[in-house]
Amino acid sequence: METRLNRLPDLGYEESVTDGTETIKVAVTTLAFKNAEMIHLLRERGAAIKTEKWALQAEIEEKINNMKNEKFQELTTPCSIFMTFENEEGYQRACKYEETVEENADLADIKFWCGTHEIDVQEASEPSDIIWENRHFTPTQRKKKECVVGLVMSFMLLASFVFIFVCTSISAKALNEFPPIADCATSLVNYDDPVFMQ
Repeated sequence: METRLNRLPDLGYEESVTDGTETIKVAVTTLAFKNAEMIHLLRERGAAIKTEKWALQAEIEEKINNMKNEKFQELTTPCSIFMTFENEEGYQRACKYEETVEENADLADIKFWCGTHEIDVQEASEPSDIIWENRHFTPTQRKKKECVVGLVMSFMLLASFVFIFVCTSISAKALNEFPPIADCATSLVNYDDPVFMQ
């Protein structure tokens, strides 16, 4: 990828070196795999070990081995690559990779990876913010989850509003039924009844 990015035109984000070209270097590369199901099984196995459920642990272990034997190629082939660049120039060239390759016919040979896979570059969030085992969710599944969370939050807000409204109504009704205690001296002046005065 460094070689490919070095072929792209300089965007001017860094000071040019003496020969007028900026060398792009990748600082960190993280490979992502399609292994969410395997991670789920490993967590289940860990929970079974922690609770000392050895029969369940053996059953899960068998599922793990079967999956490893059946889907070894899929589990060990990276489906995405996360790259961090040493400088802003590398980052900007990567962000504009597809656009630049489409516009320049001389760069047509770097459009594909291994001859068949088209390179799709997208900006990623900070690696520490990525929940790696949740990467397998599709955009549609994420939207559904967002809708469910929105509905649950709306219901909880509505329930809290109703609860507060009911409590406030009960409190106001109690205040109206039992008014505050009046000043006794003022009340005595207003009543001339001798029985009341005693």
